[in-house]
Amino acid sequence: MKRTGRLKRKKPIRRISRQWSHVYSRRFKALRWAPSGSMCLCAGCHLGFWHHKPLDAVAWWIGKYGHDAHVLLQHTLKQTGKVDRYALKLWLEMELKRLAA
Repeated sequence: MKRTGRLKRKKPIRRISRQWSHVYSRRFKALRWAPSGSMCLCAGCHLGFWHHKPLDAVAWWIGKYGHDAHVLLQHTLKQTGKVDRYALKLWLEMELKRLAA
């Protein structure tokens, strides 16, 4: 994943401990597959910080990615309806090609 969050740890994220972390819970289906609402964290940061101190974690995320990105996530969060998984798959494939180039 491109979006990698580093909290206060100086060690690089080891390949084996990378985890997909969501800014808001996966129960919000509009954000479950949204790349803008997720990031890659090491297991320690994901479980030790993100799940145990969610308010601090969101404050960190806002500081890193900005208030406007947070407002957009909150707007997306309120949307109902199904995610177009086919369109998302196409976008992810294009993004993968772009990052590989």
